[in-house]
Amino acid sequence: MQLSAGVRLLTAQVHSANSSTGTTEWHLCHTSCALLDAGTLSSWLGEIKTWMDSNPNEVVTVLLVNSDNASADQLAAQYAAAGIEHYAYTPPSATIAPSEWPTLNTLINNGTRLLNFVASLNANTAAPYLMNEFTYIFENDYDNTSPSNYSCTANRPATGVTAAMMVRSPGRISNLQC
Repeated sequence: MQLSAGVRLLTAQVHSANSSTGTTEWHLCHTSCALLDAGTLSSWLGEIKTWMDSNPNEVVTVLLVNSDNASADQLAAQYAAAGIEHYAYTPPSATIAPSEWPTLNTLINNGTRLLNFVASLNANTAAPYLMNEFTYIFENDYDNTSPSNYSCTANRPATGVTAAMMVRSPGRISNLQC
């Protein structure tokens, strides 16, 4: 698993897929589950939980691309099935990024070592630990070809960016000030 190699930001696309019994399940797929299906979201979260159980001083960030508009309730059910929701950090507000994010030490000491961001999550009162990505994070351009081209100019969201938001550059999330 990537976590054992030192990766602490995991991202996946979540899609609705039919199981062999005809029920709808949430799977990890890229664009289409017909092309590549990496299994269920709950199984993947279960693997992350197992790793976190064995590594009590590590903090992990999960970024889910909500491709088929799963509701907060549906995603929360996957977290519950994996038994991982107790590790989740809940921000003080669901609508505003905190002016100061907790330190890694604070997250570890509080047992809230899992930060969960979801791209395109509608109103969420069911699972406040599932943070709508663009409430807390902004992305800069992905067409950078060298470090000198790096910019703190927001690409997404186009408006509403605040100084409290973290920046997501290709492959990483950081609370470094731009």
